[in-house]
Amino acid sequence: MDAALAAFLSAVLTVLGTGLLQARHQQRKVEDEDERRLAQALSEFGFALDALILELQQLPLARRQTVAYWEWIEKHAPGFDSLMGRLARVLFGRELYAAIERLQKATNDLMLIAPPFALEALEPVFSRLGGFAGRDENWLGQLQEDRAGFAEVSRLIVSGRFTPIRQSDDS
Repeated sequence: MDAALAAFLSAVLTVLGTGLLQARHQQRKVEDEDERRLAQALSEFGFALDALILELQQLPLARRQTVAYWEWIEKHAPGFDSLMGRLARVLFGRELYAAIERLQKATNDLMLIAPPFALEALEPVFSRLGGFAGRDENWLGQLQEDRAGFAEVSRLIVSGRFTPIRQSDDS
């Protein structure tokens, strides 16, 4: 009887152990797939941001006189302003708008799967992009620095070496 009980317990423990190992293996496969998807999303975002930066490099800085002129046109001739905007988009803006669209898609994809600390690393990039209208000669270089900072965080995340700094409730 003791031998039968020992054999039964051994079989039960073997089945349970095998089930636990299979569950852990399946969990690790899911985690690996999540990590792969995150790495892909980070890469696609970086690619889209680089494409946008290349397009922005092609745009000239607006001079104060030009800005004042177009503000006057916006105020006094909105139909002409709208027509010129559409014409400029058709003639010159296709690549820029395509780059903006790629960045929007990559951002949305990243927002769905990225941990909060990865999204926090995007804040300087989007803050800089938000200041495009008032840019100066240094703006593009600063955007490149923000892009490099995000790239470094991305590399650390993908390598598993990034450890977010948790803020205490006291700060």
